[in-house]
Amino acid sequence: MDTMPENLLSISLSWNDTQPPPGAVALGRFHGGRRTLLQWLETQLGLPFTSTSQALRILHYAKLLQSKKQTAYSDSLAADLWGTSRNLLDRRDDLRLLGWDGKDNKDLPPLVRDLAAIEKAGDLLLAGEAERLSVVLAALAAG
Repeated sequence: MDTMPENLLSISLSWNDTQPPPGAVALGRFHGGRRTLLQWLETQLGLPFTSTSQALRILHYAKLLQSKKQTAYSDSLAADLWGTSRNLLDRRDDLRLLGWDGKDNKDLPPLVRDLAAIEKAGDLLLAGEAERLSVVLAALAAG
């Protein structure tokens, strides 16, 4: 008697998404990490999401970073636009995942205060995992 494979969501506790082992049947199975879980939740909740490439996010963030003068990152940005923009966008995304609301506060370190100024000028193109997770959590809370 042939049976269809059961649906299975396998989430790794490692930081990045993982691939199924070679030769494994992947029909109806999702293997991954937090990104896979987030995408699966969005799908289950019927939430629209248009993926923006990380390269496009970095380019857009670089433009926003360049729009501010005399910041904690000015010298680094002048020396390596792409690397600095990528690093600062990663830091921004991590801070948002940790609960930072993007607002300025005099108790924050100078670099984070400079990033807060960028948040005011940002837009939905910068939506990362933290923003997507907020939408998922709001949908779950709303029932």
